[in-house]
Amino acid sequence: MPVFRHQGRWRSKLEDQTLAGDLKVGLIGAGRIGLPIATRISQAGFKVVVVDVAQERLAEAGSRGLETATDTEHLVGTDVVFVVVAKPSQVLEVLEKEPFVSGRMAGTLFVVVSTIGPAAIRKAEPAARRCGVVLVDCPVTGGVDRAESGDLTLFVSGASDVIDNLRPVLSPVGALVVCGTRAGDGQSFKMVNNMLAVTNLVAAAEALAFASRLGLDREQLLDVLPNGTAASWMLSDRGRRLVGPASERLDASIYLEILAKDAALVVETAEAVGFPAPVAEVVRQQWQQAVEMGLGRYDDTAIIETYAVHPDHHSVTSEAVLRSASDALAG
Repeated sequence: MPVFRHQGRWRSKLEDQTLAGDLKVGLIGAGRIGLPIATRISQAGFKVVVVDVAQERLAEAGSRGLETATDTEHLVGTDVVFVVVAKPSQVLEVLEKEPFVSGRMAGTLFVVVSTIGPAAIRKAEPAARRCGVVLVDCPVTGGVDRAESGDLTLFVSGASDVIDNLRPVLSPVGALVVCGTRAGDGQSFKMVNNMLAVTNLVAAAEALAFASRLGLDREQLLDVLPNGTAASWMLSDRGRRLVGPASERLDASIYLEILAKDAALVVETAEAVGFPAPVAEVVRQQWQQAVEMGLGRYDDTAIIETYAVHPDHHSVTSEAVLRSASDALAG
């Protein structure tokens, strides 16, 4: 598979395609965000192959009419590969596998959708270059519902011509925000986004727990607060689940551990650039407390449970305790 040169720079195979129907897209990681992204791209008329190691995820992908595989070898011949994994290390692991490491994916656009932080994406860039693939920094925000509807926000950075070539593939996923030309610019935008997101959700949970202790009607508060100076997207989107039955927080829309990871990554990024972020550190501790309570695989709104139990009780994991904590809040 050739690596193309044009006007003194590397260019992708995507630039040689003239019809969208001729393009083939790969996606690694058919999770709660990855699978909707693959579905949206497929619905736009592109050929898509989804790679994952979890059979249940592949089964769901197959039920949506997507081609599936457990091995990255099936990505040979794709023009664009989306990487939607959980950890920064997994991005490098992909680039160390066949067919990437041998150069058989050369010329492919390697679009990192995962939130891994600017330091990790910059570390991945030379590895991608050695493989002959063109790395594109493109973390997203919006959650599962917006992924399904194609309304994500994509913080994309890279060469302008590469981004222009990617637009037909990215547009079905959501709205592009061009953040810069360097790998890491998109991740940096996402760090600022995440600093506010994880903080706003903790603030909403704390305020509603405070309202409960004051004996207020939290449903009434949720009718009023989003219309005033206390408004935030997190309060509007998560408020009803925060005050609802604990059972609604057992079936996760977004796992709490994901936001805990994001909160930690924000602090790590701030420390790396010498920026004092005292509020972000307190928020990180609150998310970490929730993980230590065993709430990592619950919905992210389970963060409110950290205000319902004694601070020494950080090892609760059972559904019964989760429900009793919620009942304590409601009382």
